Amino acid sequence: MMKLPFQRRFANCCLVHFHFMPLFRPPASVSAIGQNARIAIVLIVMALFCGSPVAHAQTTSSDTTTAWTVRLGADALLASDDGPAFWAYSNQYGTVDRTSSNGLIRAFAERRTSFSPSLTFATGSEVIARTSENPDAFAHQLYGRLRYHDFELQAGWWEDAPSGLLHPTLSIGSLGRSRHAPTLPKIALRAPSYVDVPGTNEALAVKGYFAHGWLGDDRYVPGSLLQDKSLYFRVFRPDQRAQLHVGLLMHTIWAGTHPRYGDLPDGPITFLRVMGGRAGDVDAPDIEQDGSLGASSAGYDLGASFSYGSTDVLLSRYFHHTDRPSLFFRNPWDGIWGLRVERPQGQLLETVLWNHLRTTRQNARFSQGEERGEDTYYNNSLYLSGWTYENWVLGSPLMLKNENGPGVSNNIVVAHHLGVAGQLPGDVDYRLKATYSRNYGAQHVCSDASCTQRIDRRTPRTDQYSLMADFSKTVNALTFRAAVFADSGALYADRTSVLIGFSWKATGGPIF
Repeated sequence: MMKLPFQRRFANCCLVHFHFMPLFRPPASVSAIGQNARIAIVLIVMALFCGSPVAHAQTTSSDTTTAWTVRLGADALLASDDGPAFWAYSNQYGTVDRTSSNGLIRAFAERRTSFSPSLTFATGSEVIARTSENPDAFAHQLYGRLRYHDFELQAGWWEDAPSGLLHPTLSIGSLGRSRHAPTLPKIALRAPSYVDVPGTNEALAVKGYFAHGWLGDDRYVPGSLLQDKSLYFRVFRPDQRAQLHVGLLMHTIWAGTHPRYGDLPDGPITFLRVMGGRAGDVDAPDIEQDGSLGASSAGYDLGASFSYGSTDVLLSRYFHHTDRPSLFFRNPWDGIWGLRVERPQGQLLETVLWNHLRTTRQNARFSQGEERGEDTYYNNSLYLSGWTYENWVLGSPLMLKNENGPGVSNNIVVAHHLGVAGQLPGDVDYRLKATYSRNYGAQHVCSDASCTQRIDRRTPRTDQYSLMADFSKTVNALTFRAAVFADSGALYADRTSVLIGFSWKATGGPIF
């Protein structure tokens, strides 16, 4: 969801040039969300014009091909008095109002120009208008993407939350960065699919992701930046029955203007220090000189995949880390277990998965009298807004945003999650989710908006159940959707929600 202004210009009718803000110091944020929506609408209209025969004749050569994707949709979400149920708003990129029923209208367009089989440029935009207790209209996505062979360079706002070895839409969501929070402005370089390492006969392949983002001014340390990176290795050829996967991830919030310390270190040298997870120099606050720059979390994402005929099985384990000692497995049980079985599409049972999340120890040294939750995941003593963006948690939706101040108020969690997807007779697709969690609050939670003190908000065990049943049917270019969501337990109010919606999708060249 766009909150930062930027400049753009148009050349040859539809080539969008993103002129981004300075790399390290972000510009002042703006509150005119409607203005962003109008700009995005103009982009869609201009892009549609560029797909017309006139523009095509002017800009397309014999070696260049153009393709389009357009989606229009509307959803009505009916919620209880206490708001929508958990899975009605979780992992939806912050587009759903959590306080009331919602009416959502979406319009998306993407134009892709292929200059050769190995070189493609795309621009895209999505506008959402929402009626709810907090009505809004905003540009949810607005981006440019350049792809060359196996590598992509992308800039703007787009739905991008690498899920690692977890299923992107059916799982419980990553402990690193999930689909829960709104889109944020960033520049990313990535290899989205495995690339073979030369000389290994496809026995070793790598893929990676590196992004620099801006978190805006609506946080305890305004002007904070985000550095997000991952590197994955696949061992054994893809045509073999088994492969091993090893992923290394690191997420860091850094820079900005602190209410007490003033401008925190930034610039190219600090950027490189953050890349390497190094400590700050003498200009950094003491806490960043003793540890590492910024508020960092990291993960080891390990997995083994197997193929049996047309069935694929993936066993994964994500280890979550927040400081150097945990990198050596001080918290062997904190993280997410995953088991996923997938079959070809069009069957009654296509995907079945189970996730087990545990975030209880959090580096506590029990021998020294420390109690569980010591590291208070997603919170930080310098960047008090923690691992959040625009009042949404950037990671697992089971970690709850603090309602009384910055940061997170529930991060000691044990959860089991089941996801099932397939196709019923009549070509009706379905998705089912069932989540059971035990919640114990958090340590070192901000007591108020100014965080005058950090208090112990641990609670007795609180059980919660959240369910989802989602059905869709596609007829030609139209997809109709109906879903039911329910919560039962003591963490949230007992809530039930019903969603009814439809979407229309068209693809093609200059004329479709």
